[in-house]
Amino acid sequence: GSERLMEDDVVVSIDGVTLGHLTPEQAEARLKGPAGSGLVIGIWRGGLFASTDVCLIPWQTLVVEGVPDASRPSIFHCSGRELNVPLEDENGVTTITDATSGEIVYRGAGRYEG
Repeated sequence: GSERLMEDDVVVSIDGVTLGHLTPEQAEARLKGPAGSGLVIGIWRGGLFASTDVCLIPWQTLVVEGVPDASRPSIFHCSGRELNVPLEDENGVTTITDATSGEIVYRGAGRYEG
């Protein structure tokens, strides 16, 4: 699940963009979006870096409605979008990105079962 920010957390990035490279207005604009949309906030907590989960498209929707692209094995289609196939890191965190924009549409727990 998504983590909550704690009092001493320092936000260091939004959707992979380091805040040091943004004006306050640009950072604020990255935080705003449609209700129910998600983003990745990188935080520095107690000397460690962590990031939040993202769920623009729920895992169940991705599994049930996702359709492989027959001509491009690294792509599948879901919710009107072309998406890159899921990648799982060494910690078991699954990430799915939009194949066109690179936007993260899902990051969190996930397996290939329905």
